[in-house]
Amino acid sequence: TSSNEDLVLRLFEAAIGSMWEGFDMLEENKKVEAIDPLQHSRSIFTELMVSLNHDEGGEITTQLHQLYVFLIREVSRSGFDGDAERLQGAIRVAENLYNGFQVAFDGEEDG
Repeated sequence: TSSNEDLVLRLFEAAIGSMWEGFDMLEENKKVEAIDPLQHSRSIFTELMVSLNHDEGGEITTQLHQLYVFLIREVSRSGFDGDAERLQGAIRVAENLYNGFQVAFDGEEDG
């Protein structure tokens, strides 16, 4: 069965994969080709952001919201500017979030 946690991890995997695809395109100065994968990753982060439960999540939800806004903005700016280095910084943030979710979700299963 697929839990919400599994879904979040899969969405992050898809978003990060799309970001790396966009990164490769930007590295090759192919800004037009980078549009679709970068749009895909922004759409995923937007969906994750709007699905946050602010009533039950407290401070962590606020922080996640801010991180999603940051990721969406950085992906947009890096694509617009053709800035692979900026995108790589956003990828690092997304990968750290993904790793944090993995650890947190594993802890929930053990507890």
